[in-house]
Amino acid sequence: MMIRVGLIGYGYWGKNYARIFSELQDAKLTAICDSDTKRLEEIRNRFPQIQLFPDAVSLIDSPE
Repeated sequence: MMIRVGLIGYGYWGKNYARIFSELQDAKLTAICDSDTKRLEEIRNRFPQIQLFPDAVSLIDSPE
């Protein structure tokens, strides 16, 4: 069973969580939100396949 993960925040610990979730076999990192536009650009470069959101509400309300 594949677990889909949405990460809220890409600060110091968020970067570590994103890396770990992206490496797990039974989990798929599908979305990350962060209010910092520079961090969103960094995320897009590192994880181009995932959805990005500017806030947690948008991520939680996403149907995917």
